[in-house]
Amino acid sequence: MLKYSGVAVFLGVLIVSSPTAAQQCTVPNTIANGQVADATEVMDNFNAVAACVDETKDNAVTHEGTPTAGEIAVFDSATGITSGNLTGDVTTSGSTATALSATGVVPGTYTNATITVDDKGRVTFADSGALGGGGGGGGALATKYTVVTPGDNFIDVKLDSDDGYAYRVLVKGTTDASTRINFRLSDENGQTFFDAAGYYKSYTAGSASAIDLTTGRTMAVDRNTIVSFTVAGMNVPSTEQVALTGTLFGVDTGTTNRPRVVGGHINGVVEARDYNAFRIYATGGTMDGFAVYIERVY
Repeated sequence: MLKYSGVAVFLGVLIVSSPTAAQQCTVPNTIANGQVADATEVMDNFNAVAACVDETKDNAVTHEGTPTAGEIAVFDSATGITSGNLTGDVTTSGSTATALSATGVVPGTYTNATITVDDKGRVTFADSGALGGGGGGGGALATKYTVVTPGDNFIDVKLDSDDGYAYRVLVKGTTDASTRINFRLSDENGQTFFDAAGYYKSYTAGSASAIDLTTGRTMAVDRNTIVSFTVAGMNVPSTEQVALTGTLFGVDTGTTNRPRVVGGHINGVVEARDYNAFRIYATGGTMDGFAVYIERVY
């Protein structure tokens, strides 16, 4: 009995005092050295130790499969850990290195930009505006359009990336022949321009195939020409009609400025559409040396 008691005491002390145990086990009975051990007390101690071991085993967290060192630990069950990856806006791929998910926005600098920001503060859309100015006309005439190929007789201005309603337009250059400057519209981003007679209101409602910016007259050869006008009704629902108002100046050597009125209430279009591009072109000459400057008014 004494030898048995000593073994019981040794096991009890080992279990209670082991510093490496995940869970400290206790026994209900203390048996002193030299004391005659009672079998009931000894069995109670052994049963307590067995129950503690079972509980520790059932609640122990162990790895599942063969996780690789350095990977993210993920609970596979209540007591099992396996390797996994973060998902969502921040992701991992088999290691602790994280990567921020791309928003699809192309890196770069955007001028006069339109942006979309999500509820996490990230830019999810960005696009450069086609035009400078805007907001009541506070900006400069910063957007310049020029003839792409020498000898062309037109300049196209596409507004499909902009949502403005009215634009200030300045056309300047020197005619190389007796030239008239006209204006046409598009509602399909400049793929085609309306050119049928009767579509535009120019002097007589529905009488022309374009709006004549030179008010029915030709500009003499080598004349420095400036046409300044506002076009309203662009890029809006089809409840507005485009109208032009402004002034034309023709300057010749030794001749004073000859201003003429551009537009007026009869200078517009017959139909109301969502116009998003316009063409300025020359007849009886070319647009060599001409430039068009655009500013969004509102």
